[in-house]
Amino acid sequence: MIERARGKVPTASLVIADFAGDLTRIGLPRFDAIVSTYALHEVSDERKLDLLAHLQTTSLAPTGTIAIGDIAFERERDRDAVRAQNIGWDHSEHYLVADLFLDRLAALGIHATYRQMSFCGGVLTIPGYSVSRQNRSVAPPPIRSA
Repeated sequence: MIERARGKVPTASLVIADFAGDLTRIGLPRFDAIVSTYALHEVSDERKLDLLAHLQTTSLAPTGTIAIGDIAFERERDRDAVRAQNIGWDHSEHYLVADLFLDRLAALGIHATYRQMSFCGGVLTIPGYSVSRQNRSVAPPPIRSA
């Protein structure tokens, strides 16, 4: 997959890392954008919070953006409705519930936005450290904002 990405964007700095592990040992450079799709549901919300706070303050350029596309829901009731349909629900995974997760990010001083893209998928956007601390968003118009 990384070779395919390099072929499409040869000037990009691409990194493969185990986000369940200790990223502080990797010594990542500062990026203008950090993008993840369909991966963070594999770790707990606590690990997501730790990881995103770490990436925002140590690996993201001050005016950069973190964009996370994943299985996610705007509200708990939305998640529960999909779970009740039992369409291949994996109980070992940790699907993001935006209204709860945005509040937890805000408690850490991280301004983030969320946009629902389908019945079970959404995009979480976190601006760079300096932008977030100014309480501004660089994301597209959110459905809900912390």
